[in-house]
Amino acid sequence: MALLTTILLALHLLAMNVASAGPLVCVWLHHRGSQGDDTAFRVGRRLARWTLGLLLVGVAVGVGQLAVAWIADDRAYFDALGRFPLRALVHAAGEAGFSLACLGLYAATWDRWRGRAWLHPLAALLAATNLLYHFPPLMIVLGQLTVRPELSAELSITRNIFRPLALRPEILSQVLHFGVASIAMAGLGLMLIARHERSRAAASTAAANRLMSIGAWIALVASLTQLAVGVWVLVSLPLIVRNGLTGDNWLASGLFLLAIVVFCGVLHSLAIVALGDVRDVTVRRSGLLVVCVVFLMVGVLQTSRTIERQRRGNNSPSATSQNRWGLAHFAESSEQNVPVPFSVAN
Repeated sequence: MALLTTILLALHLLAMNVASAGPLVCVWLHHRGSQGDDTAFRVGRRLARWTLGLLLVGVAVGVGQLAVAWIADDRAYFDALGRFPLRALVHAAGEAGFSLACLGLYAATWDRWRGRAWLHPLAALLAATNLLYHFPPLMIVLGQLTVRPELSAELSITRNIFRPLALRPEILSQVLHFGVASIAMAGLGLMLIARHERSRAAASTAAANRLMSIGAWIALVASLTQLAVGVWVLVSLPLIVRNGLTGDNWLASGLFLLAIVVFCGVLHSLAIVALGDVRDVTVRRSGLLVVCVVFLMVGVLQTSRTIERQRRGNNSPSATSQNRWGLAHFAESSEQNVPVPFSVAN
């Protein structure tokens, strides 16, 4: 079950990374297309469709993660989820629907709104910023509360409680880590789609090669930025987790070391493509290495959470009202703004 959870989380992150920052690259490609670069226009159209499809995949995999947690009877996860007011969860679902609608509109009007310099990119900007602003903080706070419910003494995580939690260094650093990773994955997506365009239309070889190099530069600069962000994430971790990653736990340390080695390979491979070696083998190798790093780092994350749960005795909030799966729901009193728990019939 732990392996399945790791695979699902890695797939979810890969999909959501591209869906979150991909539209920003699409805006630039659409602008180039409106200036007469037909190759950029075709590549941007395909990337826009990718972002929409991958957002749907990310949502579907997220639902699958929820189902796996339910089957595994993950009480700590549902305890943490139940601390959020029901209206907050409904609002999050609405934000996901809004981003889907914006990306759907953006992809559907790619050709029709080619000459609308501000209206068409607005849909992409709304979708991307909405995803990057709302969901990384929410998901990371949820993950932290699953392992460390004592982060907040409040029973219900209202908006006023959530904001200080999201600004904690260990959470803010991971939010930034996700954002920079999204930019890197968007650059990788541009690189791979441009390679496909080159193989499909020989006449656009030179333009596609140029786009592949640009995509590699985007991914390379973002990956280099991740070095600094990654150090911030590491030093912000609890001491027991940091010790586990640096020698106390052989599995966590081994995965972490292997991820660093593969990450160095990613930097080397992306640099080769960025400097002009855009052969199929180098582009495919870059994509494969990036995916390997994501899976390894998710394995590190899951292992570190297991370490922390074991060290902390896997305690859950005693004040929550649980059903047989550990799920607790909260509603807010409209008059006193006091969280009032209510149970769900089994």
